Amino acid sequence: PKQFAQDTFGLGVPSLRRLTKSTIDIVKQVEVPAYYADPITDWGDPTKTWERKSKWWEMPVNKPVTPHSIARIKQFKEELEAKQASLVISLPIIYANTNEKTVKNVEKTAEELGKIAPLIYDEKLNLWTDVNLFADTHYHLKPEGRVIRSKELVEQLQPIIQPTISNK
Repeated sequence: PKQFAQDTFGLGVPSLRRLTKSTIDIVKQVEVPAYYADPITDWGDPTKTWERKSKWWEMPVNKPVTPHSIARIKQFKEELEAKQASLVISLPIIYANTNEKTVKNVEKTAEELGKIAPLIYDEKLNLWTDVNLFADTHYHLKPEGRVIRSKELVEQLQPIIQPTISNK
């Protein structure tokens, strides 16, 4: 890696041999965490629930969605439509602080995303405050939280999908 860095900064281009060796060295050093090695169900659900080891806090949302993210989501929508598919966006479920700043930032995000595609979220903007529904991160739900979320998704998607199904 040291020689690779010297070649890159000195010449602007690493040699292919050193680039290949450095890449192999990095790959050998990186291990897939057990987190990603656990099996999943046929529906993509985890078969193991990881518990948080550190103290919980309600996560603030300090900024609304960025212009770069909006542009990329618009591009993704175009890619989908080119394949005769549609995009529906959902705000993520977050174990979050529900202070005024967070709510305003999520509202602004919802406003911007709603201009791109149908947007679904609950009456609390998917800002959940029951820590018992979360597993190891502010985004990962425990099985009981996933059941609640799945039921909500069905309800929220019905008005969007039903007209499409009726037209076929």
